[in-house]
Amino acid sequence: MVLGICTRNVGPALATLMGVADAPQGAITMCILAIFLGAILSGFAAAAILKRYCAPSNEVLQGI
Repeated sequence: MVLGICTRNVGPALATLMGVADAPQGAITMCILAIFLGAILSGFAAAAILKRYCAPSNEVLQGI
């Protein structure tokens, strides 16, 4: 899901850059890097959220 979210706007951005005659040289590279940086940051955020909400609670372990 993270990969899908991070790549959903890259296609339109690259299509727009291909249509511009004098596009900046690093613009395509920046679009590609946005996928990886977004995936890494979203992965850390997802891990933190899953750790907080999906971790077993201490109350259940005390009853054993």
